[in-house]
Amino acid sequence: MLEEMTVEAYDRVMAVNLRAPLFFAQAGLPYLEKQLGANIVNISSVRGHISMPGGLAYDTSKAGLLGLTRTLAVEMGLKGIRVNAICPGHIMSNGEAVWREQVPVNIQKVMPFPYPLGRVGHPEEIASAAVFLASDAASFITGQTLTVDGGLTIMNPETALFRAESTLTGTE
Repeated sequence: MLEEMTVEAYDRVMAVNLRAPLFFAQAGLPYLEKQLGANIVNISSVRGHISMPGGLAYDTSKAGLLGLTRTLAVEMGLKGIRVNAICPGHIMSNGEAVWREQVPVNIQKVMPFPYPLGRVGHPEEIASAAVFLASDAASFITGQTLTVDGGLTIMNPETALFRAESTLTGTE
């Protein structure tokens, strides 16, 4: 939250989510220039496009990473290096069991409603997108953001509310 944000906490998030990708690209440049089809795939988040309460530093860093991706694509393009980003939605990883233990059942039930596909994603789905962007099949794609979110960012929030209400009350 804005009122609670410290310089140290903000800088820590920026260091991991924004400064690290910049200096990783800089350090890798001499190696990438020697590789035919070299590319970078940054992992941002849908929260680079949409924000949540309490996400001041995180959301800002992920939006910044999208800008960094575009700028690196421009700067590295003539060197033959492509740079793209993936914006995952909520991805359920091996921490799903812990999440299910910690999150109330009523929250677990409503989690899929904002997704047109009716579910959250899995790590393999993000990995597949990264493999595509790194492949020769994406050889003319650079500076782009591939949103892999099950449609989360395209659906009107009211639709999710109506879906949840009808499902949870049994009025489908």
